[in-house]
Amino acid sequence: MVVSIGNLVVGGAGKSQVALLLAKELAENRLKVAILSRGYKGTNEKGKRPLLIDPKIHPPSLCGDEAWMLASRLPEVAVIAGRDRYRSSFEAKREGAQVALLDDGMQHRKLHRDIEIVVCDSRDPLGGGELLPKGRLRDEPSHLAKAHYVLLVGPKVEGTGERIAKWTHAPQIEMEIGVEEVVGWKGSLHEVPVGVFCGIGNPSRFIGTVKSQGARVVAEEFLSDHQKMGEKRLQKFAEKAKEKGAELLLCTEKDVVKLPKNPLLPLPLGWVKVSLQVRENRETWEEMKKRIARSV
Repeated sequence: MVVSIGNLVVGGAGKSQVALLLAKELAENRLKVAILSRGYKGTNEKGKRPLLIDPKIHPPSLCGDEAWMLASRLPEVAVIAGRDRYRSSFEAKREGAQVALLDDGMQHRKLHRDIEIVVCDSRDPLGGGELLPKGRLRDEPSHLAKAHYVLLVGPKVEGTGERIAKWTHAPQIEMEIGVEEVVGWKGSLHEVPVGVFCGIGNPSRFIGTVKSQGARVVAEEFLSDHQKMGEKRLQKFAEKAKEKGAELLLCTEKDVVKLPKNPLLPLPLGWVKVSLQVRENRETWEEMKKRIARSV
């Protein structure tokens, strides 16, 4: 059973968080699960052999930050990094996987999928409506017709469901990202001035998450998606943030795994651990999991 988790738009829609939640819940139901990740920006991406990730041995620089994060969070799941997901599927089979989740799989047509899950940002599900390079769409909106389920991630936005329904009759599930904890900081973030940096596809979403905890963002530094924050740049940003009154630096889990160890900074450094939750149509989410389990 192959389940593709993808999207139409360039940038962070929440695909990896969906893969994380779905893999976790399927594994809790005693299914053997594998996640097939490209391992984007990891050195292994250039090779031909897929890599079964052991986060204790393989660094994020080898397998990619997102794949490493998934492997570290899901010790019971086989996370396999490789540019050729077709070859990775054979590695998953060797590991005894009953379900393979194809992370960012919508445009990876080489591998057959039994279920197509499309993840959309609730605030801008069609990426402005223009194809690359003019806009942010990777595929025409008509490709939504292939979806078995559409997941809307983010705040509730009136009219988003209707816009999606013009292109697909697939059931929709509304989801939101919540904060589990702020690692490296004790107590509330309410009214705490912070400097925020990240190298993710949708930095505005991370800023919104930080602000939702009551923090005041006084300095920002955005890198390109998957880009590493070097020590000199981090030091310079920390000094700038402190000058603006920041008491804490915050980044994402994807960023912290790539940072230099024990950097000497003028401010404490923390990172925000998030998780995805179903906000509406939980019954459809549960039906989807049952459909996967029945097909094994």
